[in-house]
Amino acid sequence: MIAAQNDHLVDAQSIYDYAAQSERTGIQTKLVSVPLADHVTGAFPDGIGSQGYRRLTFNWLTEHGLAPNKNKP
Repeated sequence: MIAAQNDHLVDAQSIYDYAAQSERTGIQTKLVSVPLADHVTGAFPDGIGSQGYRRLTFNWLTEHGLAPNKNKP
């Protein structure tokens, strides 16, 4: 999950609380907090939010042996 600390629509604390509750119920969670970011931080294809989502997704896929292999057709 990515929490935009300067989100004008969603209170960042609610994201922290959701992540903590997920962990307590046994759901493995990764939370990344982005200082000064606003709600639309993931809306732009090359913006910091989108880059973060892509990197987090790639890391998760790699950790679970599911990352795409660029050497295969």
